[in-house]
Amino acid sequence: MKVPWLALRWAIVSAVFGWGLWVLRRYLGPNIQRPTLPTLVMGPILIVMYARLARREDEELGGAFGKTYADYAARTPMFLPWGNGRGFTLEAHR
Repeated sequence: MKVPWLALRWAIVSAVFGWGLWVLRRYLGPNIQRPTLPTLVMGPILIVMYARLARREDEELGGAFGKTYADYAARTPMFLPWGNGRGFTLEAHR
C-alpha cells in the first residue's frame, strides 16, 4: 500500500513541530516564568556566543563557496525568517 506524500509529509512536520513545542514548554518555559540568577547571567552570554559562532561560520562558508554563498547570504536572513538578509559581503570577509 502506497502512502500519499502529503499524508507522510504532514506526519513528519507535525511530529517535528510537536516535539519542538514540547521542548520549548519543558525547558524554556520554567526559565522564563521563574528565572534564576544563572539563567539570567548565562542567557545573554549564550546568545552572544551563538551569534559570534554563526558569523564565524558565515566567514568559513564564504571562503569555501565564494560568490555562490555571498549571493545566498545576501538574500537570506540569518536568524529570523524575515528581513532583508545578513549584510554579508564576500569582500568584507576576505
